[in-house]
Amino acid sequence: MYKRFLPAFLIVVFCCCVNSKKRINHSNNNNMEQDTLELTLGNVKTISLPNRGSSGLRIIFSVDNPEVIEVTQNELKSMADLDSLKLKPGDPFPAFFTVKALAKGQTIIHFSERPPGSDTSRDMPMRKYLVTVKE
Repeated sequence: MYKRFLPAFLIVVFCCCVNSKKRINHSNNNNMEQDTLELTLGNVKTISLPNRGSSGLRIIFSVDNPEVIEVTQNELKSMADLDSLKLKPGDPFPAFFTVKALAKGQTIIHFSERPPGSDTSRDMPMRKYLVTVKE
C-alpha cells in the first residue's frame, strides 16, 4: 500500500523544495527595485529614508560614479526641523541625505543598512536611486 503513495509523496516534496528556492531567489537584492531622481546641473535634492532607530543599524551609501553627484548625510539642525516631520510616537526617525549634481551624466546611489561593528559583507541593501543629471 505504501508503495503506491511513495511516488506521489516524493513529487509533493520535490515541488515544495523547488517553490521554496524560488521564494529565496525572489528576495535576492540584485533585482531590487530602484527609484529615479532627475537633477539639473548644480541643483540639490534631499532624500529621506526610514531608519530603524534603536536597532543599531546604520544607513550607509555608495555612489557608482562620484564625478556626477555628491551625497552627504544630514542631521536635523533645530527643533523646527523635528516638528516639521510630524512624527507620531513609535514612528521611525528618518535619515536625510543631500544629493548635489556636479556633472552631466548618470549614476546609481546604493543605500544599505550595516549592523554595528560589522564589515561590508553584512550590509543589507535597502534602496537604490538611479540619478540622471542634465544641463
